[in-house]
Amino acid sequence: MLRVFILCAERLHTEDDDISDAYCRVVYEGSKKKTKVIKNNINPVWNEGFEWDLKGIPLDSGAELHLVVKDHEKMGRNRFLGESRVALRDILNSPNLAASFTVSLLDTKRNNTGATLSLQVSYIPPPGMTPFFQPPPQPEAREKPVELDTVTVFSLDTMGEEDTESMLMMEQTDDPDTGSHQGPHQGGQGGQETPTAQTPKRAPPNYTPGVKRKKRQQGNKAPLPNKPQDLQVRVRVIEGRQLPGINIKPVVKVTVGGQTKRTRIRKGNNPVFDEVKKHDITCYN
Repeated sequence: MLRVFILCAERLHTEDDDISDAYCRVVYEGSKKKTKVIKNNINPVWNEGFEWDLKGIPLDSGAELHLVVKDHEKMGRNRFLGESRVALRDILNSPNLAASFTVSLLDTKRNNTGATLSLQVSYIPPPGMTPFFQPPPQPEAREKPVELDTVTVFSLDTMGEEDTESMLMMEQTDDPDTGSHQGPHQGGQGGQETPTAQTPKRAPPNYTPGVKRKKRQQGNKAPLPNKPQDLQVRVRVIEGRQLPGINIKPVVKVTVGGQTKRTRIRKGNNPVFDEVKKHDITCYN
């Protein structure tokens, strides 16, 4: 589905300085649609939307819209005021498949007439189709550094006294089958040092710092009070951008905890509110 919303035109001057009765014609793939006639206005506002059912066919990235603005005449042919073409590739490259345009109208010799036309175009792809938006290229993935073994990253200089004691206790109870822990110079025969005594038979278990302290903290942790607390939530409404429509007066409604507050009414498609709404609410733990 292709949707085109014709907003308005500005500075539609004729050759004889006559005030025009303007209308806009939109052509897509040979299908023509036109707006109503706005009489005696060089800045006509149409605010009319049109739809083209693509019947499940994806939108062609090379397609375009042909826009023609004419002066309606009761007698004879309608006078040509200007034309423009809008490429639809910008719609497909948009993350929300929609875009706003303000294009210049050209005469038959492709010269700028000084008039402009504002419109909005959106595209709804067929169900199940992947979006056309192409995100910016991601930076090349760097090779991940080789992770060190758990045993090699321990440092007695950086570990706390409690952590060091926990490590020693875990090393002593590592192998319950041996009965007692042998020192590094007691392995082998005759009390001589052997290579196997320098390196343990198996790596010590993974040590997670803070486990022992976590249990002690849980034992001393007091239950949370189940009392109501008065809180104030502040929401700052800054601005809106590219709101659709002509001569609109937007307002923002903010609802927090069942309380609804509204901003002051602004004018235009890019309103600046810059207001802070305070909500006093009561919550329970």
